Amino acid sequence: MEAPEERACTCGLPEKWAQAPSFPVKFDADLNEYCLVYGKRSRRHHVMRYCFWCGGRLPKSMRGRLFTEPSETETAEIRRILAGAHSTEEVLRILGDPDEIIDWYEFDADEAAVYRPHRTWKRCFRWSARWKTLTLDVFDYPDGGPAYAVSGKFSRGQPRASRAEAADKPWWKLWG
Repeated sequence: MEAPEERACTCGLPEKWAQAPSFPVKFDADLNEYCLVYGKRSRRHHVMRYCFWCGGRLPKSMRGRLFTEPSETETAEIRRILAGAHSTEEVLRILGDPDEIIDWYEFDADEAAVYRPHRTWKRCFRWSARWKTLTLDVFDYPDGGPAYAVSGKFSRGQPRASRAEAADKPWWKLWG
C-alpha cells in the first residue's frame, strides 16, 4: 500500500466541501489550494495538504509561483553578515532600520479560547528593499534571541513558472 503522502485524494469530498457555502473549506484556484477557513468573517485559513476524510494528498500548491527564488549569493551574504549576531539589537545594528515592523497579533478573547497558538515571537523586523531576490524577516523572541527567515520576493505580476516548476519551487527558508 502506498504511503498517504504519495496517494492522491480520490474521494472527491474536498471539491464538494469547497462548493458548500456553509462548510469551512474553500478552494483557491489561483494557488491550487484547499484551505480550512476560520475566525471572524472567515479571515484566517490553513492550507490543507491532505484530505481529512480519505487521507489522500491534495493537489500541490502553486504558491511558489508568486515568489522569486532567493539567490544563493544573497542568501550566503545574509548568513555571513548575521553569523555573529546573538540578539535582535545586534541584528538591527548590523542591518540598520527595517523596511517594516510587524507586531505579534493578539487574539481577542473569543478567538484565544480556540485558536491561540504558542506565542513564539513578539515582533518581526522585515527587510524587503535591500536585496533583489529575497525578503529577510528577523523574529524577536521574548528571550532576546533572534531567528530569521529568508523568502522569495512577492512577484505577482511577473511571468509565471509552469505548474510543475511552481509546485517544487522553494519560497522560504528558516534559520535560527
